Amino acid sequence: MTNRLLLSVAVSSLSLNALADHHMPKNGLLNKAPVVLAGIVAMEEFKGSFEANGAKLGSELVGFNSKKVEEDAAVNVFNIPEANRLREANYDCHFHSNDKGRVEAAHCHDDGASEARDYAATQGSFSVEEFRQAAESAVRLFEKSLANPASIEEAKLWRSHQGREANIQVKLAWRTPDGTAVTNFLYCHEHRHGEKTEIDCHRQRNAGPNQP
Repeated sequence: MTNRLLLSVAVSSLSLNALADHHMPKNGLLNKAPVVLAGIVAMEEFKGSFEANGAKLGSELVGFNSKKVEEDAAVNVFNIPEANRLREANYDCHFHSNDKGRVEAAHCHDDGASEARDYAATQGSFSVEEFRQAAESAVRLFEKSLANPASIEEAKLWRSHQGREANIQVKLAWRTPDGTAVTNFLYCHEHRHGEKTEIDCHRQRNAGPNQP
């Protein structure tokens, strides 16, 4: 095989791998909690649609609710189309698994939107990436302190404000091995680690304020 042919084969392989990665993104920790993963992927879809014509998504984004539906998930992305009004952009999400049954990616499809309703949002905003960081921290804490993240059947994240601090509130509904329904609440806020700022989550007794 000539050097030119070898180079052509290598370039083709890289292109195919890049295409596969585009359609099957690796989500690491969130793969362990498919319902949470679906919420983040739906948010990314919403962001893409919102910014398709040159707009920039900012304070319009409030959060999401993701719920297991048989082997798939239904996601509502909370957003503010106008002051003091809240709308839900709806998505149907399905999962892709490897040959061992481990979820590797989620794909979400637009399923319309609800009518806007009254809602008083907090000031400020969190980006989709910051919601992802909060979701990852929440799943990490859930796995360490509570149970297998795959047991999460519903996840709700929304931006909030307590005292002087903006934060992301988290509500996780799951079932124990004997079928008992359990709900846990967390709040996530920015922590500075040296020169790097990250979002960490902490458990709390009740749902925080401003829940959509």
